[in-house]
Amino acid sequence: MMRGFTMIEMVIVLAIIGLFAAALTPMVTNYVDQSRVAKAQSDLRTIGEAISRFEKDVGRYPMWSTANALLQDSTANVVTLRGPGNLPTETSTTAWTSATPTDSDCLNTCQFDDLQNQLLTNAPAYATASTLAKPFKWKGPYLDSSADPWGNSYLANIIRCKSSSNSACFVLSAGPNGRVETSFTVSKTTSINPAGDDILYRIK
Repeated sequence: MMRGFTMIEMVIVLAIIGLFAAALTPMVTNYVDQSRVAKAQSDLRTIGEAISRFEKDVGRYPMWSTANALLQDSTANVVTLRGPGNLPTETSTTAWTSATPTDSDCLNTCQFDDLQNQLLTNAPAYATASTLAKPFKWKGPYLDSSADPWGNSYLANIIRCKSSSNSACFVLSAGPNGRVETSFTVSKTTSINPAGDDILYRIK
């Protein structure tokens, strides 16, 4: 005949389970954190490569908000490209997140645009047919991006991709703390060291 557990045996079993849980929780948490960082790094590479493919096809980087076949990057007006998700906060500048961004590389009415408008739906209406005189065309969709693993927008300082810019062009995630800590302006002649827990991928 089988007997049930005594109260002491139950307490011992629960204590052992508690010890295992206490030992495993930090390991599981660390694994989840590392997985999120790896996912953000992969997403950033995908976005950066999509922007580079766009440039090869269209002959310019995605920094115009209206259709104009004669536009050159000297008249670009899109300062920042933003993916879906919550807009991160900033520590020292508003060029990344402002509703009306300003930047020395922007010569017209400076603004931001969505990544999807440029790379998924072709909202600016870039040419989709080519001729001998105008061999470049939009061949997308290039990307259907999502929020970063912490629910925030991926951001690209796309205006820095202008040929005349002396700064590096890159796309970033604000990381686990949801706050952009990397400067909008980083010299293109130096390596980029993300500030805080930011994660980035260099485009140019």
